[in-house]
Amino acid sequence: ANAGHCAPFLVSRDGHMRKFHTSGMPVGMVEEAPFQMVQTQLAPGDKIVIYSDGLTEAENAEGQFFDTERLRLCLRDHAMRDAAGLHAALLDAVDRFTEGGVVRDDITALVLEYAPG
Repeated sequence: ANAGHCAPFLVSRDGHMRKFHTSGMPVGMVEEAPFQMVQTQLAPGDKIVIYSDGLTEAENAEGQFFDTERLRLCLRDHAMRDAAGLHAALLDAVDRFTEGGVVRDDITALVLEYAPG
């Protein structure tokens, strides 16, 4: 369930990506809101990337958004990195993109890596 937030990505080390297309109301809007659950099998090194809309809506000086396509490209280009490295690369890409632009919303990203054992 995404609870009204952006659909997260599953990123494998080889750069293969899948977006979890789920729906749901934002957490806290309705006391007993139903949530659709999605299950998947993770392989060692798989990463789940959760982010706020402030990341994809971050603007550069020309008023262009970072957008989902730039996010996909960044995740693909840095898929072989561990969670901390992928997180750092993503925030660095957004910082470079927005240089000279106005940040109007929070930019939040969480990268979780599956490491069994």
